[in-house]
Amino acid sequence: MESLEYVQTREFGVWKGAAMPEENQSPASDPRKSRLPQALRDPLLDSSQAAAMLKIHPRTLQRLVHRGKIHAVQVGKLWRFKVSVIEAWMDR
Repeated sequence: MESLEYVQTREFGVWKGAAMPEENQSPASDPRKSRLPQALRDPLLDSSQAAAMLKIHPRTLQRLVHRGKIHAVQVGKLWRFKVSVIEAWMDR
């Protein structure tokens, strides 16, 4: 493990010895280098997008959610669906 040293400059402090990403590539641009777990990187779909993937009516999808057949997250009045959950349900 490399040692880090905090150095106070005139304007701000910096950590010496810390590895910095290259300027032309940010960690967020490459999904393999993202610090977020896979569960948080999974894109969310709204009811109409998820229903289109399943080729069903959005209301039918909402009924499946209420019956516990498909997992979704309610944000206010709106439902959001993870792409991985929809794909897993399609594979059943």
